[in-house]
Amino acid sequence: MISLFIHIDRLLLASAFFLALLSLPLFLLKGKGQGRHSLVLSVQFLLILSGMLFIFENAVYDPSSMFIFPWAFRAAFYYSPLTILAEGLFILALLLAVYGHFRGSPNEKADSPEQLRKDQEESEKFRILADHSFDWEYWMAADGRYLWISPACEKISGYSPDEFKASPGIMLDIVDERHKAMLKAHLLEAQKEPEPKDHEDTLEFMIRSRDGFSRWIEHHCIPVYSHDGQYLGRRGINRDITASRAVLEENNVLLTAVDQSPVSIVITDTDGNIEYVNSQFSIATGYDRTEVVGKNPRILKSDHHNGEYYRSMWETICRGERWKGEFKNLKKNGEPFWEESVIGPIRDTEGRITHFLAMKTDISHTKKMLEKEAELQSSLIQSSKMASLGVLSAGLAHEINNPNNYILYNAELVKTLVQDLINAATEEEKDRTLEVIDTLLNATSDGAMRINRIVQSLKSFSRQGEKDDLNLQKTHINDLIENVITMLNYHIKKATDHFRFDPGRDIPSAYWDAQKLEQVVLNLLENAIASLSDRNSGILVSSSYERDTESVRVTIRDEGQGIEAEHLDKIMEPFFSTRKDRGGTGLGMSISYGIIKEHSGELTVKSELGIGTEVSFVLPAKASEAIE
Repeated sequence: MISLFIHIDRLLLASAFFLALLSLPLFLLKGKGQGRHSLVLSVQFLLILSGMLFIFENAVYDPSSMFIFPWAFRAAFYYSPLTILAEGLFILALLLAVYGHFRGSPNEKADSPEQLRKDQEESEKFRILADHSFDWEYWMAADGRYLWISPACEKISGYSPDEFKASPGIMLDIVDERHKAMLKAHLLEAQKEPEPKDHEDTLEFMIRSRDGFSRWIEHHCIPVYSHDGQYLGRRGINRDITASRAVLEENNVLLTAVDQSPVSIVITDTDGNIEYVNSQFSIATGYDRTEVVGKNPRILKSDHHNGEYYRSMWETICRGERWKGEFKNLKKNGEPFWEESVIGPIRDTEGRITHFLAMKTDISHTKKMLEKEAELQSSLIQSSKMASLGVLSAGLAHEINNPNNYILYNAELVKTLVQDLINAATEEEKDRTLEVIDTLLNATSDGAMRINRIVQSLKSFSRQGEKDDLNLQKTHINDLIENVITMLNYHIKKATDHFRFDPGRDIPSAYWDAQKLEQVVLNLLENAIASLSDRNSGILVSSSYERDTESVRVTIRDEGQGIEAEHLDKIMEPFFSTRKDRGGTGLGMSISYGIIKEHSGELTVKSELGIGTEVSFVLPAKASEAIE
């Protein structure tokens, strides 16, 4: 019986040996951790061990074996109950391992229907995620073949995943020529294992999709490795960034435009601290960008403006309104300069003010030109005044000479009458003489008053042009016109029998520069007088108040020769005159236009050749500036 058991044992050991030989390649190929379960490893190990035990037993029993053991040892070992028991336990463990291998452990249900269902669900989840990704995802093998590509590649490039798998070179065919060399080098490099192993590549390039549109691609890829560290290729993403790239390029264009703008641009936070200045700011002020960021624009402040000026500006922009004005600032080197500024709020999507934007233009040159122009204007006014004085001199001499002679004559006559009064014999003669004396004295007084008015008008006129700024004072337009008519009375009577002044009613007084406006009326009346061809042609001067615009209008209409149509656009130009052959200087209309503009008014001219000319000027007389 023992001998039979031993032979069966040896037969089983021999079978285990051959199974071990067959399973050894599988064990070596799969490597550790690659079997279905650790139980598989135990079966393989027991099979190999049984084979080794079979070899050892055979060596001990077979006298021709390469191992030489004493016969007593061989007999004791081969027939020892302990050997038989050990072999029996070993065979039992082997049988249990094989049984467990084929049946599976209670906790291992990898091949059960439930586990298969779960695996399929997990696989479906990953498929849905991959198939519905907005990005073009792929897995490229180390040899350059596509192992997997997401369907998004067709939406972006126009080519399907199957087309890319069949022809990986499509990628180089559709890439823009400017980026082809870069991408080709990258794809060749991707076939090699990167150093370091976790290296990530990022590229941006343009492709031309199948529909002919150019698209910008943002490319990311990382290396993929097996469990045993073998390099398997690249896992990558191609993202369509055409829209964001367009926004970025637009922002870059805007930023470049802002930085290269010919005007200074300053952006501050709501506390006024500078966050950004462009290049023109540095050119205009001398401050580098790094010197002013974080500081307040008051570093440019001069003492030209008072606190109320800045306070008004801040109140305006903090209300969300736009402020426009001028600043006299100081450059870094202390040099003063003028800026015209427009400042407004920057709001977020919810309408809240987050920043302030200032756009500033250097107007220093303009200011200097205006100063020179003001000096020239003053000089022109003085020249025109002297020319007008020359015209007035003859008329004034006549106007003053007549009442003056009358005064002198009356004075001598009064002397004679006084003597007659003293010598009068009767009371009746005395009364008659006193009445004559009273009449003469009244006439003398009237003549003296007339002379006084003429002299006062002349003095007022002579003071014009002494200051550049407007000398605003309460003025009524009718009084101003009558004053000029008094000065020109002689010339008016000499030129026409049909002069009329139609003063408007209910015209409010306003704060104007009376002296400068007298110059305007004088210039316009002189032109009207000079245009008349005979005494039958008339002149009408009128004034009115336009309530809808709260303004005063003065119109001077003559029945003179008129102005040719081609000259109407030039009559406001300095030194342009239609009557230079009759002594015209060409300054009167230019000066008058400038004075009216200084008063924020408008001056217009209408004329028809052979019919006459109408000149009107309108002056603002708002309630805040006028006195009824």
